[in-house]
Amino acid sequence: MTTERRILLEASLGASFTNGNRVAILQNGHEIFPAMLDAIASAKSWIYFVTFVYWTGDMAERFAEALAERARAGVDVDVVLDAVGAMRMPAKYVEKMEAAGAHVHWFRPKARWAIWRADHRTHRKILVCDGTIGFTGGVGIAEPWEGDARDPSEWRDTQVSVEGLAVRGLVAGALGNLVDAGCRLDDQAFVRRLTSVSGQLGDAPGELGADAGEPDTHSGHFEDVALLVLVSHASIGLNPAATLQHALIASAQHSVYVTTPYFVPDDETVDLLARAAQRGVHVVIMIPRDHVDERLPYIAGRRRFGELLRAGVEIRRHRTRMVHAKIITIDGETAAIGSANMNQRSLQKDDELTVVIDDTRVTKRLDQQYERDSEGCEGTTLEAWEARPWTHRLVEQILRVVEQQL
Repeated sequence: MTTERRILLEASLGASFTNGNRVAILQNGHEIFPAMLDAIASAKSWIYFVTFVYWTGDMAERFAEALAERARAGVDVDVVLDAVGAMRMPAKYVEKMEAAGAHVHWFRPKARWAIWRADHRTHRKILVCDGTIGFTGGVGIAEPWEGDARDPSEWRDTQVSVEGLAVRGLVAGALGNLVDAGCRLDDQAFVRRLTSVSGQLGDAPGELGADAGEPDTHSGHFEDVALLVLVSHASIGLNPAATLQHALIASAQHSVYVTTPYFVPDDETVDLLARAAQRGVHVVIMIPRDHVDERLPYIAGRRRFGELLRAGVEIRRHRTRMVHAKIITIDGETAAIGSANMNQRSLQKDDELTVVIDDTRVTKRLDQQYERDSEGCEGTTLEAWEARPWTHRLVEQILRVVEQQL
């Protein structure tokens, strides 16, 4: 990462990189879920688990049982479920965890009068075990994420596991949602857990951002990685997740590769992407096409294609499966992975968490996956966009009224 980019990110975000972290890039459910379940099974003291989506399926059952088993073994287990995102979760899973002694917290349940609280959700996906290992990314606990994105029924997603000082940032994200859900910071159990985090994570060796040896892009596991963890909250106007995305795009000199399932950008994001392309940066946006779980964000975002295509931005739409990963890579040097989409809910209304990675090895791994994903994509031309039916144009204009909710 260039010195200028690091200064821009740390100054604008009010957060710092930590060095010496261990990182694994996990692709799709067949890699993601076993790693998370292994971490849960190995937990000895405590577990924080936060998720927006918890639905049904084999993995939904297995996660409930794994968390319940650890609670029965005497591990402190705290689960935060978003009251909107997890509303499809069967009650039997909650009952199983609570019967075993786990603490299940509902984030901002619907209220009859304080309806404005329902507009701000926790969209974070965080698992932290014993303060030594943490996970975040786009994956939900539900059947669509199972498998290896082999067909339209299996979603394509990416998760990152972290060990080292950066785990404290994931703890902060989980703890913030726990407090919002009613937990008290003067609870001695919380004090013990935070103390254990401090004691278990010592100073890590190596220089900030130093790449150790030749790129290893095959195993997906990397040592001595510099990370910045950004905990983002709902805001009046743009939140820190938006600031991060804008700073990354503004700092790009060669390439900006974006993967997002929900692309409903605000005016400033569109302007930054267009200006980057106009100054010669290769800007590519990858979104799903036929296989999308929510049609309205796709339609609303399509309105902005013309401005981007005219500026030279490339838009790739995946034909064969739902792409749910939330990744940005910049110049082959810097990557951001987390829960935030490039839509207005993530950039204004929802709690999000993003891991920023300063490491050419990790970024190369992600860029290689980007090219593999691109094999299932079709390009979008300005001519085709301008020739779209008038009914599409009408719906796009109607949805402008509710873009901030998409």
